Amino acid sequence: AVVAGLWLSLLFDTPAGPSIVAAAAGLFGLSLIPFRAR
Repeated sequence: AVVAGLWLSLLFDTPAGPSIVAAAAGLFGLSLIPFRAR
C-alpha cells in the first residue's frame, strides 16, 4: 500500500500521506471482494 501510494502521489502530483491512505483503503476493499463472492 505504501509503494502504491507513493507511486500514485508521484503520478498525480498529490501529497504522499493521503495517497498512501487511499491506496490502503483501495487494497482493503479489493481484499473483501472474494469473500463476498463465496
